[in-house]
Amino acid sequence: MEIKKAFKYLESDPVMKYLISKLGREINIEDRYNKNYAKAIAELIIEQQISFKVAISIKKKFNHLIYSIFKFFKFHRPVIHSRW
Repeated sequence: MEIKKAFKYLESDPVMKYLISKLGREINIEDRYNKNYAKAIAELIIEQQISFKVAISIKKKFNHLIYSIFKFFKFHRPVIHSRW
C-alpha cells in the first residue's frame, strides 16, 4: 500500500511522525482519486478551509446527505410536467 510507504518516509520528521500517529487512521488517500469529481472537489475545499478533524466530521455528514438524496431520487423519480 503506497500510503504506508509515504508515512514511513514522512515519519523521519518528528512533527510528521506525531501527526501521523494522531491522524493517520483518518486519512483516506483515495479521496483524491474519486471518480465523482464534484464530490472530490467539494471535500477538498472543505479540508482546505477548516481544520482537519472538523473537515472529517463535515465530510461524513455531507456524504450521508448526498447518499440520502441519491437514494431518494433513485426510488422516487421526480415527475416533470411540461406545458407543451
